[in-house]
Amino acid sequence: MAEKKPLWKKWWIWLIVVSFIILNILITNCQESGDSHEDEPPRLTDSPISTH
Repeated sequence: MAEKKPLWKKWWIWLIVVSFIILNILITNCQESGDSHEDEPPRLTDSPISTH
């Protein structure tokens, strides 16, 4: 009977690990870029006033 490979030598484990790392980086960057807009005051838009 063939000897089993250790878990860390399987390709799909590394795919999962790398995917989690990439997702973590993307989520962190999206949250940081979204936080910078909270310090700005709200902008007023020029829109015509409807009277009907």
